Amino acid sequence: MSHPANIARLIRQLEDPVEARPVDAGWTVVRASPTDAVAHAVADAFSGEVDEVGDEYDSVKAIGRPGGSGILVVDASLSLLMQGEIIGVCLVQEFDNVPEVSWLCTARSMRRRGVAEVLLASSLLALRQAEFSQVVLFVDRANQPALRLYERFGFAESQPPEDGTAG
Repeated sequence: MSHPANIARLIRQLEDPVEARPVDAGWTVVRASPTDAVAHAVADAFSGEVDEVGDEYDSVKAIGRPGGSGILVVDASLSLLMQGEIIGVCLVQEFDNVPEVSWLCTARSMRRRGVAEVLLASSLLALRQAEFSQVVLFVDRANQPALRLYERFGFAESQPPEDGTAG
């Protein structure tokens, strides 16, 4: 399922103080790149989940490499650390001048604590600062927690074009 969104509209929603969620004082947001540690964190987070495809580690490692997928949007690709350990990852790639949230995941032990919210909000702010006007993501319909998160952020479902191109 594809979820395109207008970044300006999403950011306006984020700036509503009623919607703001406090960030744990022990968390640190840092830039992420497709390193072994990030790839392992993504693979571990998806392992056994409804949207696991089995090649998460290799897919993350291929970002930006010849024959790989997309260009990493460096300022919008983030990890959330707690005591130096990765507790969440948001990797954003650019395809045809449109950013895509390609990987958003949370360590099992940190789920339902706002990790994905912090990462997604931070990535969207970075995309706005980079003057992108829209963002897309894809999510498995069976991943209800992710669907609820994206809906809260204002993403809306759309169907991909019938010709199979990304849309």
